[in-house]
This record gives sequence, structure tokens and C-alpha cells, in this order.
Amino acid sequence: MVAARDAQSWLEVRDDDRHVLLAQLLRSGDSRTLTAPGALNIRMGNAGAVDVSCNGRNLGPSGGAGQVVTIRVSVVASGECEVGQAGRSPLAAGPPPSALATAPIASVD
Repeated sequence: MVAARDAQSWLEVRDDDRHVLLAQLLRSGDSRTLTAPGALNIRMGNAGAVDVSCNGRNLGPSGGAGQVVTIRVSVVASGECEVGQAGRSPLAAGPPPSALATAPIASVD
């Protein structure tokens, strides 16, 4: 579950096959529950306003106010939640998904 506590945040959630399961702006107080057979890659803007829970365990905020963060959440055989990716930092910052779209390049004279 992802929940926007006290401010809005945009979210993009993808499964292991990189299919978008959710792409939405959450307003303060909104929450969404998602399930997938594998891991979920959760990219969020304003990460400090978003609480992430896995199997009822609150993982808390994944970053600071205004920060763009991507986390990978999966459940291991024991039922415990794992956050991050093997060989990578648990949190990876980057631009929001809309900034990834190709835009025309303007020349500067």
C-alpha cells in the first residue's frame, strides 16, 4: 500500500515486466493498494509525503520532502518484505516520469 500522508505526491508503479500498474497523483490522505506476483518498482515524487507498507508492515517514507525516489519492494519466501535491489542502493533518485518523455530541442542563438 502507498499512502500520501500530509501532502500530494505523484506515483508510478511497475511490475517485474515493467508494465505500469498505477500512474497517478495522490492527494493528501489518498492511498492505493497494489498486488503483483513479483516485485513492485515504485517511483514517487515528494517521497517524504508517502508511506509505503508491505504485507501490513509500514516501511515509512522512502525519501525527503520534494525528493524523487524509486524503490523496489518484494516479498521473500518467509513473507518478509525486501526493499531495494541486489547490488544497488535501496533508493535511487531521478526525474519524474513526465520528464523522461522526448521533447523537441530548441536551439539557443
